[in-house]
Amino acid sequence: MEEEFIIEGQWWLPDNLANKVSGTLHYKPNQLSDLQLFDDFESRDANFKFPFYKNASPPIIFGNDVSGNKITLIVVGYGRVQQNYLSSFSIVHYKIQYLFKGIHIESIDYKTFNEVEFEFDSLISWVNLYPVALSRLIKDGKLSTDFTLSYSRSEDNLIIDINDGFVLSIIAHAECPEHNVKEIKVKQTYIISIKSSVETDFYTFLKKCHRFQSFLNIATFQHNQFQSIKLYSEQHSLGEGNNKFLKTIEVFFKQSSLENRADKNSTPSYFFFYDQIQELFPKILKKWFGFDEKMLPILQHLMDSIQKKEAFRSVDFLIVVQALEGFQRRFVDQKPNEEKNLESRLKSLIYLFSKDIIDLRGIDTKTTVNSRDYYSHFYNKEENMKIIEGRELYKLTSELRKLLVCCLLRELGLDNNKINLILQSN
Repeated sequence: MEEEFIIEGQWWLPDNLANKVSGTLHYKPNQLSDLQLFDDFESRDANFKFPFYKNASPPIIFGNDVSGNKITLIVVGYGRVQQNYLSSFSIVHYKIQYLFKGIHIESIDYKTFNEVEFEFDSLISWVNLYPVALSRLIKDGKLSTDFTLSYSRSEDNLIIDINDGFVLSIIAHAECPEHNVKEIKVKQTYIISIKSSVETDFYTFLKKCHRFQSFLNIATFQHNQFQSIKLYSEQHSLGEGNNKFLKTIEVFFKQSSLENRADKNSTPSYFFFYDQIQELFPKILKKWFGFDEKMLPILQHLMDSIQKKEAFRSVDFLIVVQALEGFQRRFVDQKPNEEKNLESRLKSLIYLFSKDIIDLRGIDTKTTVNSRDYYSHFYNKEENMKIIEGRELYKLTSELRKLLVCCLLRELGLDNNKINLILQSN
């Protein structure tokens, strides 16, 4: 999903197989895909009604590439027609939200999938367990040039029930993408699999993928892009008898800006690693997938705060404060019907950790309130009110974000001692 590619083929609307149009699809990971056709569909106006109405299924285009592989395109927009005055045809552009390679599905809501697999580049360094090991041998008391390369993947894969008939597995995987008599390269990774007990639609599986992505973003404190997403359906298989296997259906779509993705060449500096929460990981992940609408906006604010930005702004401070206020109101406040000011809410959150976590004791709640009020309303500054900016505001935001993460870890079931160990080690 991180590499650009082009698909040349024929394209048509699902209800009009006879009207095939030649064209080229251009996929770029940080843009909507662009389908360029050398003519338009005869029944386009009847099939494509923009803008989409709530609960309406988006338009779909079918295609076959030059090798005969099935393609399904989910259309998000059209209308930019480039008139070519030197020839007798026009080039019509369609913007594509989702691209499926290997299947024709007539609706995005079609419940046909049983499993999704996806990968992140940073997952193997976060788990920090490598199935392939290199061992050097000792001969005659000296380190020999001989070595053994072993592959000892544990059969005890992480298998977690994440509610509502879905089971998540994290599976170690190793392969040799290139090898010859002079050189052997081994690629190690982890694959996340989510299986459903019943046939499920694409959007439901995609939400599960994004939910795990958000967990990994918090754990690594960076944005992680999908390397691949693959769907499997028991209705779509290849081979026969004992050689029968499920067909791989690849999914592609626009991801966030490439500037936000993790640096593959940098040394990992994550917020916490798998081994620090290993014994609690199944319960933590089950709780994470169980978060409802009360927690989701708070998680979104936290994830927004860790995105790479060209410059720190006051709004970055405000979203962290807003998330803390919302968390206290929704998950800590014992008397939610009583009105409380921001400072009392912040103090109640700090009190949850202050006995065990020294890092949080120095948060200046009064200055936080004054600065929040000022940057929210931009009233005239008063001499007796301490309002900070620049590096001071950035430092305060970092401290408040640390408090927010502690609140989240506590909600996931970690005690203060475990949270303190994570803060001290990273």
